[in-house]
Amino acid sequence: MKKEKRIWRVVDLLQWITKDFESKGIESSRLDAELILSYALKLDRVQLYINFDRPVIEEELKIIRRLVTRRRRREPIAYIIGKKEFYSIELKMEPGVFIPRPETEILVDTSLKYIKRGDKILDIGIGSGAISIALAKNIRDIKIIGIDINEKACILAKENIERYNLSDIIEVRHISMERFFKESEEKFDIVVSNPPYVPTEEIKDLMPEIKDFEPREAIDGGKDGISFIKKLIKGVKKILKGEGRVIIEIGDGQLPLLKEELKNSNFIIEEVSKDLAKKDRVIVIYHI
Repeated sequence: MKKEKRIWRVVDLLQWITKDFESKGIESSRLDAELILSYALKLDRVQLYINFDRPVIEEELKIIRRLVTRRRRREPIAYIIGKKEFYSIELKMEPGVFIPRPETEILVDTSLKYIKRGDKILDIGIGSGAISIALAKNIRDIKIIGIDINEKACILAKENIERYNLSDIIEVRHISMERFFKESEEKFDIVVSNPPYVPTEEIKDLMPEIKDFEPREAIDGGKDGISFIKKLIKGVKKILKGEGRVIIEIGDGQLPLLKEELKNSNFIIEEVSKDLAKKDRVIVIYHI
């Protein structure tokens, strides 16, 4: 007798994928299973649960298998489904571009306290456009220039900016920070940055999703983790207005190191914002 082919329902796949991901050591197993099924079946996560008993056809199963295989290899879910939510904004994502993190929303919150209408802002390391878009959607009467050494990131940032009709507010330039500081004659009221701040030696201990897939230049902060930040502090004075503020995301335990660096550069710390784990996450500084 011919064996009857199994009929997979949404609920069956959700349970099976979740268990499979758990066995591979993936922390967000249930969420990732939901996101993959939502993407493959073209349902939002609420509809997914409403359609629990819906049979999944073979063509859909083929797509789901491909997506599950990619996630098993620890490829970030944002690359697999091509999007990431940040500050209640859905951003298009692509491999090779740094994925925005929830803790960077603290950088946005802190920046919004200092930005005034009419301000000119520099976003160093614009990546997917996350920070600039979040700022522009909250304060429209500003001008932002976002720079990045990663050409792929610049292309993606432009796409995300155009999607939200913010091209009149945000300009993207493919240029290194050092070259921008050297060549620019512009002056800025606010400089924001989520720089690379992971010490080089610690990268090998990061999750495979980060160390094996995300762009190294967006993560590697050099031997002490603050190499990029030190260059930023040294060069930013040239383009910062007299009353300007620099707002930077930092890594855990880096504040004492930076305090000494700032003292030598005639910068004063105005504010330190902590993340949900009560760790120093964002500093606001100004030059004296």
